[in-house]
Amino acid sequence: MTYSERDLVRVFFKRITACLFDSSKGNHGYVTLTNTRFQVLLQVRLLFTDENFSIAGSPVLDMPFLVDQHMEPVEPANGYLLYLAVHRGRTRSPQTWRNHGEALNDFFAWLEVRGLDWQQGCQSNPLPGKPSALAMYRNWSLGATVVGDSGRALKRSTINQRLTCLIAFYRWAESRQLIPALPWMEEDRLAVQRPADFMRHTRAGAQYANSNDLKLRTYTEPPKLLSLDQCKHLIRAPMSHAVRLMTALMLQAGLRNEECRSFPRNYVFNPARLNRRDRIRLDLRPEHMELKYDRPRTVYVSWQMMMELHQYVRFGERARRASGNANTGQTVLFLNRDGAPFSKKGLNNAFRRLNSPLCA
Repeated sequence: MTYSERDLVRVFFKRITACLFDSSKGNHGYVTLTNTRFQVLLQVRLLFTDENFSIAGSPVLDMPFLVDQHMEPVEPANGYLLYLAVHRGRTRSPQTWRNHGEALNDFFAWLEVRGLDWQQGCQSNPLPGKPSALAMYRNWSLGATVVGDSGRALKRSTINQRLTCLIAFYRWAESRQLIPALPWMEEDRLAVQRPADFMRHTRAGAQYANSNDLKLRTYTEPPKLLSLDQCKHLIRAPMSHAVRLMTALMLQAGLRNEECRSFPRNYVFNPARLNRRDRIRLDLRPEHMELKYDRPRTVYVSWQMMMELHQYVRFGERARRASGNANTGQTVLFLNRDGAPFSKKGLNNAFRRLNSPLCA
């Protein structure tokens, strides 16, 4: 990060601080707050930029950053998050930024509550018997529970995901000479052998993979899939027509939440001239919708599914919701009752309401 960028970020943080404590301006046009485990203690907070934040004239939307209890920027965590969002080419997804921001938020909030330094254990010759802050955080996470989930313990895979983000942060810090050494030991482990195949001769000899002594041992769990009867019961549950179509499309085409919410309107057409027994190919492209890793892929839907979507657009719920002047330019397929695209929280709440006693 250059000096001019650092100065710009600090000016932006000061602007946020003034906004948060100025009731006349509200808290609408600058940042979005997210709940944290330590929010009651008013410790480290995770916030996100909006379209008002730009670097070199280019807006940087949804970039996470941390502030402490005095509304001061938390460094060097924010420098790393800025590196992910602005500089690193392999992290172009705001969801990836969010994952790293949430991991850093949890870690630095834990550090602040306990009065620890994130650099503990990063010496070239660490003191014997004094574990690193990162190892202590991992051990604490093993006994932590998920907030609002009946005391359910964190999964080891979840802890490892957070450790992956924190390990990347420490590697970045070492590359910037902020720490003299990494607070873990690395080793080469014998990789799991693949099943014999036609190209096995190209992998002659033992295969090794680099690993560290921080990650927890985990086991691959079989995916939890809905049975056919469960899918039918879900489709018959009381919900709006839009949510029902979104559910059917996700089940049939294997779309993720954000992919379904951003599914483009121009992918839908009238399939009347096609054979009803044929499955219709759809080529998903990142320039049209949100895709994981911006990776194009192909999905297939039935003739009946495409016809239902076509009728939804031309004569059904979407046609009515898009009738307002402010909503005529919406390019996504599915609209909520306000004629706007579904948010992640909105769609999750729609599914969560299915568990209410009224829907039982």
